[in-house]
Amino acid sequence: MVQIIKAHSPNGRWPSRQDRKRLEILEAASQIFRDRGFERTTTRDIANALGLTPGSLYYYFKDKQEIIFFCQETALRRLLTAGRRIGRMPLDPAQKLYLLIAEQVRCMLEDLFGSLAHVELDGLAKRRRSRIVARRHQYELIVRQIIRQGMRRRVFTAGDVRMRTLAILGAVNWTARWYTPDGPAGPAEIGRCFAAYLVSGLMRRSVRARFPRFPIAREMNG
Repeated sequence: MVQIIKAHSPNGRWPSRQDRKRLEILEAASQIFRDRGFERTTTRDIANALGLTPGSLYYYFKDKQEIIFFCQETALRRLLTAGRRIGRMPLDPAQKLYLLIAEQVRCMLEDLFGSLAHVELDGLAKRRRSRIVARRHQYELIVRQIIRQGMRRRVFTAGDVRMRTLAILGAVNWTARWYTPDGPAGPAEIGRCFAAYLVSGLMRRSVRARFPRFPIAREMNG
């Protein structure tokens, strides 16, 4: 079992009281998005699910666009923190990539409750969308760097680094489309399963036998 980085906030501390309330709202919104669809969900629906008046909800989020932005900004800050820390670890590239994929799945499905807001971009205004796209690019570069490192060390087979990165991120992001909290597998198990499949697919056959279970990185909480 992989020990996952706990990045409750961008600076490593627990979220503020306001952010905790926003996460509570996001949890309720995520369930409604799954049940009714993102487009058909209104802020009144979200307020009703929480027993709030629309005016009270407005104090935290003015509209669905702010929910989308908060969700994606929160996820990307946490993932960039985790990615940079994993990238500095004295681990094999296969282990680094495994840990990073497992962490991204856990962040999306556990920290952000499998919210479809994580994969919505069309609802964002241009300035906010540009900011999110820039952060996504930063995270993509971290994944690319690990894959490129694995290819240089002949842990991974040769191939197109960008295409491999996009394939991995696409597979991981799609979990928000089908994940259900009451399903047979939880976020940690899904993360380990995805990480094992995706990393194994990149590894050279002669090397794969060295990592049958992707050992725990004890440095994660060190």
